[in-house]
Amino acid sequence: MSILDGLFLTGVVGAIVGWVASIIFRWPLLRCLASIAVGAFGSVIAGFILPQLGLPVSKGAIMGVITCAVGAVTSVSLLRIVLK
Repeated sequence: MSILDGLFLTGVVGAIVGWVASIIFRWPLLRCLASIAVGAFGSVIAGFILPQLGLPVSKGAIMGVITCAVGAVTSVSLLRIVLK
């Protein structure tokens, strides 16, 4: 898998987590789109930051999905705090 494939998959997982968060929080469409974008961005950023902290992120597909989810949930939660 190339780097671009990994970034694409990371962004897709983050977008899915952002979309689920917008359903859970019952946000309108604009906030839904924002949470999808922020979720994708957060998952990509987590893929870069977590290895710097010494946390394993490349130990298989499951760990990659967990990393994406952690980044997306963190960033969408921050978005929720800012928009409140």
